[in-house]
Amino acid sequence: PSEISRRRFLQVTGAVAAAGLTGAAGCTAADGSGENVAPTQPTTVDVCVIGAGFGGLAAAHAIQRAGKSVIVVEARDRVGGRAFTIALRDGGWVDEGGQWVGAGHDRFYHWIKETGKTTYPSPNFGEALVFGPSRREYRRVGDNWSVLPGMNRVGGAVVASFLSLVRACVGFDTLNGFTNAAQQDRIVGGSQPVAIRMAELLGADTVQLKHAVRRVRWSDSGATINTDTLEVQARHVIFAGPPSLMGAIEFVPSLPVARAQITQHWPQGLVIKIGMVYDRPFWRDAGLSGLSLDYSAMVSETADSSAPPEYSAAGVLTGFIYTDQARAASLLSAADRRQKVLAEMAARFGDKALTPERIIEMNWSTQVWTRGCYGGYLAPGATWAFRSAVRDPVGPLHWAGTETSPAWPTFIEGAIRSGERAAAEALAV
Repeated sequence: PSEISRRRFLQVTGAVAAAGLTGAAGCTAADGSGENVAPTQPTTVDVCVIGAGFGGLAAAHAIQRAGKSVIVVEARDRVGGRAFTIALRDGGWVDEGGQWVGAGHDRFYHWIKETGKTTYPSPNFGEALVFGPSRREYRRVGDNWSVLPGMNRVGGAVVASFLSLVRACVGFDTLNGFTNAAQQDRIVGGSQPVAIRMAELLGADTVQLKHAVRRVRWSDSGATINTDTLEVQARHVIFAGPPSLMGAIEFVPSLPVARAQITQHWPQGLVIKIGMVYDRPFWRDAGLSGLSLDYSAMVSETADSSAPPEYSAAGVLTGFIYTDQARAASLLSAADRRQKVLAEMAARFGDKALTPERIIEMNWSTQVWTRGCYGGYLAPGATWAFRSAVRDPVGPLHWAGTETSPAWPTFIEGAIRSGERAAAEALAV
């Protein structure tokens, strides 16, 4: 991010970084000889979950409820995966990852309640702005606007991938809307605190942070998982992260061809998310909701992400920069990118948009344990070629993560469902 929050998003120690360069299962000897240091006494559990995002945490809870032992290993120094919340000084917050919960998200609502959190309706007061290319101006539309995002900017293959997402999320209006739709509610305090509490409820030492998995040795009877300093022996392993990251793990023996190819055909998407914090949500004075769409601009979409006034007086505009625009934006200096973003906001919401108190930027593609957002997308032809292999277990190995969910992929809801499904598979054997 362009600004450092109280919780640094990624903090890899020098020892871990050095070990990562070797690609070894053990850590480098202190004398620099390159010899591997044996890990501590192996930990033996029924199930080892790799990844402490919502999918991995949901899987771990399902395993515990069944009376089985579980450990969660996470490469980052935090839990939450692609949910990352930054606290503001006045009590507000900015979600730089997943932030919405809505219609059809029954499992996410369950965990929000289970962790003692509450929701509030997503702010959507007033009219949205949509840029009309023919008239070269922004026009006001009501809250029932229906514009297919980016259709004039993408090829047929990408459109087909997008339409499959629409189908998995009930329909276009449910996928993109607010009232009775996927963006209906937000969580008081942000989404990551839900994951933090889920981890706490699992109990001490269940979630092990800063342990990047280097090697998995497996057979039909179980697996041995190695990080730089930890060895876990488990009857089952659940992988709960972006599919592309599986390619960084050494599997012994190698994975079957279809599974190995899936990893190579499932890259991550590209989104830069920007939180613009103002002293108040000034756009409402003009009858605007903060929602805007302009696929000719660098910032394609914005939404009002302000907290209710009893928690914070700040106004928060969230901006999204996608694909080709994100690639171009990433080549700019931070100062030039900020200037361009604010100029575009001023064109939509007036000169008050030029003076935020703070801008928080997250380019998920630069985060080594994520490498992109919102989620991965199968390359053209891969859905037909691999079919159910994207989820089918391989011996003791099970595959979770939001991308693997038949319902609500790319959403936190999809991640939770995927983890619970993978846990059920492991428990059934």
